[in-house]
Amino acid sequence: MDVSVGKAPETAAVSPLGVVVPPRRGIALSPINRRRWENFKSNRRGFYSLWVFLVLFVASLFANFIASDKPFLVKYDGGFYFPSLFTYAETTFGGEFETAADYRDPDVQKWIAEKNGYMVWAPVRYSYDTYNKDLPTPAPSKPTWLLTDDECRPIAVKKGGQSCGDLEWNWLGTDDQGRDVVARVIYGFRISVLFGLILTGSPPGPETPSKGRHGPLADQGPVVDEQILNAAQKLALLAATREEQEQAWDAVRLADHEVDLAFADALRTVPGVTVVATGSFGAQTSLFVRGGESDYVKVLIDGVPQNQPGGAFDFAHLTLDDVDRIEVVRGPVSVLYGSDAVAGVVQIFTRAGHGAPRAPRARAPASRIEQHLA
Repeated sequence: MDVSVGKAPETAAVSPLGVVVPPRRGIALSPINRRRWENFKSNRRGFYSLWVFLVLFVASLFANFIASDKPFLVKYDGGFYFPSLFTYAETTFGGEFETAADYRDPDVQKWIAEKNGYMVWAPVRYSYDTYNKDLPTPAPSKPTWLLTDDECRPIAVKKGGQSCGDLEWNWLGTDDQGRDVVARVIYGFRISVLFGLILTGSPPGPETPSKGRHGPLADQGPVVDEQILNAAQKLALLAATREEQEQAWDAVRLADHEVDLAFADALRTVPGVTVVATGSFGAQTSLFVRGGESDYVKVLIDGVPQNQPGGAFDFAHLTLDDVDRIEVVRGPVSVLYGSDAVAGVVQIFTRAGHGAPRAPRARAPASRIEQHLA
């Protein structure tokens, strides 16, 4: 008799309405998100920083139990009260006024102790807006653990103690108004993180309908991936930006102009550039690019700056001898040329020499006597 051994048949619980699908456990991530998470975990510094941030954020959510000027538990006359969560009147603890109880008041503490009660305080007995009126030193005060017993003794004796250990400590000191620094850091961290999460978690605006899809294919969804489309848009924007930057460059080649063209006249041929001279030849000549001040134009000759940052340059004494071309950049280019290139840049390139170096022969002019004898 042949006996065949195989896999046990798969079984699934069946309900009156059909097969019961087992519930998923954990958070189901898509393949791309799973890969992103693995890449993030490979960065150990970032991974541990995330855990540190989460621990601090969760701890800040319980700021009322970490730093508060009210005890989070009070036992009075056999009853339990939670001042950190609820507000109790002074009459609740045997007082005469209907105002909120001040648990730092010696009278309130005395009434609670007379009924065999006690108070459980937070590690930091100050809130973000609590003013410490019994500072050992003038505000801003340094941390209590840095103070000496001689500095703390006047306030400690007033409260029935003898040293700094008998005071309510300010672990990181106080600000200029006597408020505890640790409490303000905890509450400020919580508010800032919650505000950032609310902004990032807000729903996006209405989607803009697609403009290039009509007919039967309009209901089939986008054919091009959204990420690829965004990348294409960014490349198009970058290309347009580069085209605008290239249009802002103008080169004045002296071979295209007459030989007797002055240096200032060569710059006047550039659009958006204004050359102003205070007089005739030799007078101060200033350059204004796109309406900017002349102090904000950087001048270079073969890459060497000619004017100091914030200083104007006088173009009156420049000639076109041995000048090959002049390049003008219109617009701010401080990233490339420094903080003084706010309005534009003028760069002058000289002609490159060729052949062996030689010097022209110079003959002194003849005097009048030599001319007469000749």
